[in-house]
Amino acid sequence: MLYSENKEQAGEYLRSALNYITQYGLAATPLNYTVWYEYASGKNNNLKKAIEHLINNNKTLDDGILRQFYQAYIIDGHRTVTAKALSEIKKIITDISSCVVDAKGEFTDHDNKLQSISTELNRADDFYSLNIILDKMTSEIKGIIQSGQDLNGRMAESSGELKALREELEKAQQAAETDVLTGLANRRKFKKALDCEIKKAVDNKTSLSLIMADIDFFKRINDTFGHLTGDSVLKALAALFQKQLKGKDLASRFGGEEFMLMLPETSLENAYTVAEQLRSALAGKSWKQKASGKSMGKITISLGVAQYKQGESKKSFIERVDKALYFAKQNGRNRVASEKDLESK
Repeated sequence: MLYSENKEQAGEYLRSALNYITQYGLAATPLNYTVWYEYASGKNNNLKKAIEHLINNNKTLDDGILRQFYQAYIIDGHRTVTAKALSEIKKIITDISSCVVDAKGEFTDHDNKLQSISTELNRADDFYSLNIILDKMTSEIKGIIQSGQDLNGRMAESSGELKALREELEKAQQAAETDVLTGLANRRKFKKALDCEIKKAVDNKTSLSLIMADIDFFKRINDTFGHLTGDSVLKALAALFQKQLKGKDLASRFGGEEFMLMLPETSLENAYTVAEQLRSALAGKSWKQKASGKSMGKITISLGVAQYKQGESKKSFIERVDKALYFAKQNGRNRVASEKDLESK
């Protein structure tokens, strides 16, 4: 986060940030201040669009969603990790190339391939392209090892470095695609996975369904019992999803108190059954505040279900399941609604 505004501009952004914090009844934490300061400055377009979407649709703006926005739109750790990885890979290539050049002869072809990989590094800018390059380097190192015993020591060392680097990248990628609070996939991970599953559904002509879930009266829970208790409810619901879903299914936190469940190779009818099982399991549970033992009564969820239609866009698919969820909320909550309910209106 780089700021270049002068003293007067900074003061204006500060006042705006504090006003937003007060307006939405948020805690005056450094994290919340940073999000609103970025929003007030108008320089972070993605953050601005995300916040205005919630405001325009009367969605909840609480400490939890701001924490998610902070991770998604302000922290940019994956770029730092990518840059570090690029630097490490270039160093490894340089070291190996110097050994290969010294050996000459049959190693010339290996050197040419290493230089080609080095050129590819200039176009690599994400985890996936780096992993492809790591695969190529690993394969090339194995070839060099087989070509000359004199290089075995350095090659073994480089293989170890690549393995450690791959593990670091995998950990960083997982962190960048995981919701901090619940441990579920975050919105970014969900959208990437949905792209992949839509392609599979089109290519294989299989079913693909989505379930969108929203906690009923979640703001009331936060207002009555506090945000820490609200966070505990979100964690418990995430654990329920993880327990109930199977195989290729993916549970993600879509935003605030909203969750998105992706069910590959699942028809609308079977997805509806899963949604009803989730609703019923939660509705039958009695809640108590952990610290005080005070009863919280019942906590329920509303769910919308939709099945992918061949040829439609990802945006359209998500909009249809969102409309089904809205129908469930508008018709009494603590219920499941499918896209068929919308057709019968």
